[in-house]
Amino acid sequence: MLPEELSKIFEQYDYEDFNLGITNVALDSDIFTAKFEIQSAGVGDLDPLDTKWILTATGYRESRITFDYAANILISSEHPILWKYIDTQCELYFNGQCPDIGKFFADIYDIHYELFESYTPFESYLNARHLYPLMEANNGLLARGPKKLLTRYAERLKDCGVDFSIIGERGATYWDGKSFIPESKDLKALFFSETGTYIVATGFQFQMQ
Repeated sequence: MLPEELSKIFEQYDYEDFNLGITNVALDSDIFTAKFEIQSAGVGDLDPLDTKWILTATGYRESRITFDYAANILISSEHPILWKYIDTQCELYFNGQCPDIGKFFADIYDIHYELFESYTPFESYLNARHLYPLMEANNGLLARGPKKLLTRYAERLKDCGVDFSIIGERGATYWDGKSFIPESKDLKALFFSETGTYIVATGFQFQMQ
């Protein structure tokens, strides 16, 4: 949840009327910090803005940072980008000839983009970068990853008349520096919207400088 001061800014100002951008980031162990600014010349009855903030992400897992201007800050506990951490992990095998590999390729690409947009590369969960040779083999491991995603891929295999099996179900784990432990269910994704920037962590705190 965003602090009240930030929420009011996004409620009162249109995104065209302010500049919101990250200025600095740092990572120390599993604590990630990002400094960002929100500036506005003032519009109508709204006052000019020149605020500086520190975002602290605890229980850090991953991020992608750009320094482009953002339209908003959003936090989600359900975004598909979190599935690799909070969903059941498994493997999808296929057995049979796909009559139109090109269409199948396009279908699962559309599924991937619908779920992950550009946050996660398309090939991240596939067993091969080149799908055609894999599918032409008529059987094998298609993908490994979150069950929610592999189930969607399996539906496309079924549409092609290709048999499939989803096996090896297991919970996601996390390396804590000593051993693999069950992954936290409290992970959230924070987005600086319209920039491609995201941070995955268990908690987010905001402090105005």
